[in-house]
Amino acid sequence: MVDISMESDLTFLCLPTKVTDVGYTMGLTKGPATQVYSMKANFIGFRPGDRRVQTGRYSFAEGRKKTDPNGKRAFMPSESHTLEVEFKVAYKTTPKVVCAIDHVQRFLKLSVRARAWAENITPTGFRLRLATFDNSAMIQLGVSWLAHDSTDDTIRSGNFNCSDDLRDLRTEISGTATFDRPFPQRPRELFAAFSRFDVPPTKQLRISCETPLWTERDVQYKLRTWKDESAFCGLEGIYVALL
Repeated sequence: MVDISMESDLTFLCLPTKVTDVGYTMGLTKGPATQVYSMKANFIGFRPGDRRVQTGRYSFAEGRKKTDPNGKRAFMPSESHTLEVEFKVAYKTTPKVVCAIDHVQRFLKLSVRARAWAENITPTGFRLRLATFDNSAMIQLGVSWLAHDSTDDTIRSGNFNCSDDLRDLRTEISGTATFDRPFPQRPRELFAAFSRFDVPPTKQLRISCETPLWTERDVQYKLRTWKDESAFCGLEGIYVALL
C-alpha cells in the first residue's frame, strides 16, 4: 500500500535488508522530498537451498548502463528495457514467473505509468520487460521476479489481470483469480504485489493491493484507492500462494 502526496516528489523503494537465517529488517525507503502519509509492504522469502524457486531483480539503472556507460542520456517518455534472464538451474518443464515493481522514482507532475512482466518463458530462462508508457518518464524503476516449478504441489502463482480503459478513472478493481490447479487444502500464506501502475499526475498516488479471502481453489483480490482526490486509470498485480 502506498499513500503519497501528489504535490511532492515521488520516490519509494521496498526491499528487505540485513537478511539472516532468522529474519530480516523491513526496508521501506522514500526520497528526501517525498511526502509520505503511509506505506506498507509484503515480503516473501525462501531458504537459499529451496529448489522450488529462483529469484532476481532488475532496474532501469542497470539497463541504462548498457546503453550509456557515462550516464549522460536523458530520461525518455515511454522508456523500456529488456533483460534476457537465464536460470542458474534449468527447470524440467516450463516454470511460472511473476514480476512485481519494488522501486519507483518519477519526474514531478508526470503520470505514474509503469509495468513489469515476463515473456518468452522456457525451462532455461525468460525475457523480463520493464517499461513506462504514454507520457510517463521515470528516473528510476525496479522490479523483483520469482520463478517456480509449475508442477510443484506446494506453490501457485499468477496475475490479477484487469481490463482497463485509459479514458475512464476509477477507484476500485476487484475480482477472483483461479489457481491453475487446486491445492489439497487452503494455502497457509498468500503474497500479493503490484505489477502495473497507471495514475494521472492530478491524482494522489494512493493505492492498495488486497487479498481479503482465498481458498484452495482461488483468491479474491481488490486493487483500490480511497478518498475523493484519488483515482487511477489501471492497476494490475501478482500473487504467490504457499502451503
